[in-house]
Amino acid sequence: IYTEKILLDKITESGTAFVNLVLNPASLRLENNNKIQIEYLISKKSML
Repeated sequence: IYTEKILLDKITESGTAFVNLVLNPASLRLENNNKIQIEYLISKKSML
């Protein structure tokens, strides 16, 4: 089980997104096609 593609170049700060699930092989289908909520965290790289 995967999520649909998420464009990372437009993400500039932490947040949440609602995305569809994608099954492999594509011939498999979910019973309901609801979106799921994902949360992502953006942090700066530490400079050593």
